[in-house]
Amino acid sequence: MKEIISYLYNINVYKEFYFNKQLILKTRNTNYLYQEITEPKKVLYIYNLIQSVNSYKFFCYKFERNIFNEVISKYNDITFVIIDIKNDYKETIDLDDMLSLYVDSQKILFNRINYNNNWDLLWENKINYLTNHFNNNKLLNKNYELVFNYYISIAEISLEYLLFSKKKYKPNNIASFVHRRIKIPNIKLDFFNPLNFIIDLEIRDISEYIKILYYKNDDYETELDYYLKTHHLDMYLASLLYARIIYPSCFFDDYESKNIDINKFVDFISYEKFIKKIYDLISSYIPIDKINF
Repeated sequence: MKEIISYLYNINVYKEFYFNKQLILKTRNTNYLYQEITEPKKVLYIYNLIQSVNSYKFFCYKFERNIFNEVISKYNDITFVIIDIKNDYKETIDLDDMLSLYVDSQKILFNRINYNNNWDLLWENKINYLTNHFNNNKLLNKNYELVFNYYISIAEISLEYLLFSKKKYKPNNIASFVHRRIKIPNIKLDFFNPLNFIIDLEIRDISEYIKILYYKNDDYETELDYYLKTHHLDMYLASLLYARIIYPSCFFDDYESKNIDINKFVDFISYEKFIKKIYDLISSYIPIDKINF
């Protein structure tokens, strides 16, 4: 691989190694991420959005162009990109770093995309799909039927709350570059990699961040309070933030991975205390509607 990269990118790689299951190419001055891709059109779409507004200060790791002045390369039927991840890719980032990405990317995306929130459709499809899957595999899943049904009911409650909020409040769909999920520890390699970007509301990232902190027994209260204190959310966004935090994406992710640790999810009392605490925090800033469990 070193020889191919050296030829296609004029990069003198002297060391290859894996970090967090990702291939890193080390040079004398910086580090590069080698990443194979399956959806080149999506990659080019994100790349072109970023490149279209050079006047804005916007930080993310940069795609490298090959000797043909192309972002995407092919070799032996493998499609891949090279991204300059500098020497700081292992560093963890804080909430302020996250917020700066959202603010800057909102400038990039404003008037360039037509974003419509479709969480309700996605959640409804997910609930139906997982329910059908579970019912067709009950012999395999009988040990945690109670847990599965509990979180399906939580998902249905969050969906109902989402639909209610979208109908009641005026939409405020200012899109940002966000991520499907947030990892802990939250390092620059994951967060600032443009291949991990999707276009959605910033509260998607915030809600997933808060949930993963809860499951890691970390201080989600301080982080959420800081976000609410520094961001004056309207009723629409505050309500969607609450709905998304309630929505049990962590359980669903683990269920679909087929490697679920059921003990992580059996404490229903703790989870409902978490939901109540989230409501108390948000409603101390914005008077959102309450859910009675």
